[in-house]
Amino acid sequence: MNLTSSMRHTLKIKQFVRLVDDCIIFSDSREDLLQKWKIIENFLYEELHLTLNEKSYIGKSSAGVTFVGYCIMPGNKIVKKTTLNRTRDYIGAWKNGKIDNISFNFHSFFLKNA
Repeated sequence: MNLTSSMRHTLKIKQFVRLVDDCIIFSDSREDLLQKWKIIENFLYEELHLTLNEKSYIGKSSAGVTFVGYCIMPGNKIVKKTTLNRTRDYIGAWKNGKIDNISFNFHSFFLKNA
């Protein structure tokens, strides 16, 4: 079983967002999150030989959360400055011919749909 299936079916987590190796889990109960954190941490270690990194934490969604280059807050999302700088560098490389059109179009599609 993979992590997404385990979260959905075994842990019965209904509100979560996952993109590749980034994940956000929502709950009304801090205790519930702490319990599921331990189970997920164990699953990652035992099944996938992975560990959570130092950026992992439990916090209030009302304070905002950083996820895939955005700072997401209730009713608002802001692109992080590092993401903007990386994108500007990427566009500059494309304009200078260092990146082909196909790669650039894929990156542009991802940014528009993030």
